[in-house]
Amino acid sequence: MVSSLYVHIPFCEHLCPYCDFPKLIAPSHLWIEPYLKALKKEIDGFSLKLPLKTLYIGGGTPTYLRTHELEDLLSFLSAFCDSQTEFSIEANPESLSEEKLEILRRHGVNRLSLGLQSTHEARLLFLGRYHRFEDVVQKVSMAKKKGFKRLNLDLIIAYPDETKEELIDDLNNLLSLDVDHLSLYSLTVRGNSVFSIKKIPEASQELGAELYSTALQILRAHDYERYEVSNFARHDEKCLHNLTYWHDLPYAGAGLGAAGYLDDHYRYRNSTSLPCYLEGRGREIEDASALKDQIEYFLLTNLRLEEGFSLNDFSMRFQLSFPSLFSKTIKKFEDNGCLSMQKEMLKLTDRGIMILDRILVEFFEELDGYCAL
Repeated sequence: MVSSLYVHIPFCEHLCPYCDFPKLIAPSHLWIEPYLKALKKEIDGFSLKLPLKTLYIGGGTPTYLRTHELEDLLSFLSAFCDSQTEFSIEANPESLSEEKLEILRRHGVNRLSLGLQSTHEARLLFLGRYHRFEDVVQKVSMAKKKGFKRLNLDLIIAYPDETKEELIDDLNNLLSLDVDHLSLYSLTVRGNSVFSIKKIPEASQELGAELYSTALQILRAHDYERYEVSNFARHDEKCLHNLTYWHDLPYAGAGLGAAGYLDDHYRYRNSTSLPCYLEGRGREIEDASALKDQIEYFLLTNLRLEEGFSLNDFSMRFQLSFPSLFSKTIKKFEDNGCLSMQKEMLKLTDRGIMILDRILVEFFEELDGYCAL
């Protein structure tokens, strides 16, 4: 049984060219009623531990739903929660209204994540966004007046031509909104996104590292703790649902293209084909029973955490000593200041976070050698 649930709402009013998540563009309202019906059926089929610890509605654009559709979805989902559940939903500024905020609050949603993405008009146009920074200011104020205390803002950084001055301006605007959680994502071009098709370049590694370091310095100076590579929180307002992923703990995922991890041996991803999903077929199941796969998933997630992970937890989970298994890689990255082992915890330093992918490759290579014995 799992105590965390992700629910995917794929509907959007328009296409953001950087997005490669499963999504459907208008006139997608034609599909919402059958989609919600299939979604409920899928969720009813899970073995959920109630009340849920975390429930996260993402997209797509969940607030694209019309008020009666939002009422329908939340009436169903709120039955899985109590007052202690972290109940989050993503929202776009242009589709978030006072009436929808009231519906969210009435059904127990207590955490709101707004897709700000940029505070500069030219960048927002480049990203295919239809709002302006002034709209976000208005919606944040509106949400606070409606009683939302847990607010997150998403910001995209590291455009190929971004300057440090532009980033600092973005961050100052962000900080003026006085919310306790911020998510910063470097612009990535991948999958079937429009940017990928148009071959829009990403920022160089050097520029990306410089801009990320600048953001880290500024946010720390304003009392935001980085608890995961892309996530920052004040006043200990970490997103518990995100931490479920980064601690590599089981969760259920429902909806078009959603993924789930129900135990050490069962990971799955739903079809991205709407007809397949509506018919309840197309789920791809991954055999994750191999020890090598389990350890790789653990490293892919836990090494992103600021606090790292407990060596004892690793030992209990896999019946292996991490220092013995990875002695070569640990020594190399401890010696060059990228990795730290203290008080039975292993973590990457600021320098190590910058080369996370390279470090993972070397851990995986050493793991391959062990598994080949």
